[in-house]
Amino acid sequence: MKLSALLFPLVLASSSAFSSVITFDNSTIFNAQFPTSSRYAVGGASQVSLLTGPSRVNLHAQQSSGDSGPASMTIFSTSSADYDFISSSKTIEFSNVGFAYASNGATYSGILGVFSNTGAGTAATDDGVYFLIDRGGSRLRFMERYNGTAYLRSEWTGLGSNPNAYSFSSMSMTLDASGWSVSATSLTGATYANSGVFTNGSSALTWNSSNWGTNFYLGLESQQTLGSLDTARYLDLSVQSITAVPEPGSVALLALGGSVAALAWLRRRRA
Repeated sequence: MKLSALLFPLVLASSSAFSSVITFDNSTIFNAQFPTSSRYAVGGASQVSLLTGPSRVNLHAQQSSGDSGPASMTIFSTSSADYDFISSSKTIEFSNVGFAYASNGATYSGILGVFSNTGAGTAATDDGVYFLIDRGGSRLRFMERYNGTAYLRSEWTGLGSNPNAYSFSSMSMTLDASGWSVSATSLTGATYANSGVFTNGSSALTWNSSNWGTNFYLGLESQQTLGSLDTARYLDLSVQSITAVPEPGSVALLALGGSVAALAWLRRRRA
């Protein structure tokens, strides 16, 4: 057998075998994939559920009578190397992101991203990189949170009052230890894209196990941010699927590792 015939399937397998796709069509699987959830205020109407037509996860944030302060619903995945963008570059895509809110007011926001820990009551905890959909500010933001401080990495303003401007067919972030590239397409057809580097506020930042840690969690959060009680206001943040894919450089490295192993095996066989 020619060596090229042996190695070529390995390259193809490497480009697909290391992708990770989360769909929200099985409650048992979902509970294992997202074991951590937080609701604020406690006793409020906020809840997380799986919906059909299409299958998706839905985070409902709403106050109940007697609550005080804003309401939110947060979920975190288990930690996985699939989201480890520090060891090797990753693209993480959130597909069909819904953002449905009560018609009164504009006190709503949603968070989707990767975080270093599961925090307590909010997705934007110690360290993280995430999209922030902000209805109150009529904007979409890409944020970095380092050592407890949030830094704005990119912002698109003037989304307006059309509800479809806050829902997205796709929201994608490509990350490595020192930089990022993001893109999003709203249901109104607007597209947003930018790229840059991470900083600690004053200088370039390279993430590593010392300043990030060793855990990588997906985090989703819906927020009804009005401070005073208003039980009529709510936000539903929904996601149909989440895909994590190694970037080509990482895939090539994995394929090379497989090729080297195959070459060693072939040489031993011939010997």
